[in-house]
Amino acid sequence: MILLKDSLLPFLLIVDLDGTIISSGKAIDKVAGKQLEGQNIEDVVDFIFPSSFEFLCSLKKRSLVKFSLKNRDFVLKGDFKLFKEDGFLVLISTPIFNSVFTLKDSNLNLNDFPENSIMAEYLFLVESNQRAISEAFRLVENVKQKNKSLTIVNYLLLKFRKLKP
Repeated sequence: MILLKDSLLPFLLIVDLDGTIISSGKAIDKVAGKQLEGQNIEDVVDFIFPSSFEFLCSLKKRSLVKFSLKNRDFVLKGDFKLFKEDGFLVLISTPIFNSVFTLKDSNLNLNDFPENSIMAEYLFLVESNQRAISEAFRLVENVKQKNKSLTIVNYLLLKFRKLKP
């Protein structure tokens, strides 16, 4: 069961109604830099929407949830399901990457995402694009260096011609 959770829901949080994290996915633990199970959610998460865990538990219907990990610029968004009779809440989230916070900043890699997720495909495309841009910049720098060398050689040839009788 744990392998299934970590491979399909790496950013999962299962939290009892007192706020104690019962179970956490391996990727969210990796980003947090520690095992989140057993900790109070308010100690490790800053809620953006809704504004608190208590407010989240009071919602009558499913809603978008947006939160960040404390002391990190890592923002996640997702959905939740409240199992009030059973005494826990399931929070399924996915990270938000942008130009400010990239995959590299998160300490994650493509293997931390489920193979069947759209996020893995998106990140693969972003990384491929970044590699192509880096290669293009490298090629431009190479051409600039060669152009500079040709300019120097051309200058020396002109100077040499003027010295010849």
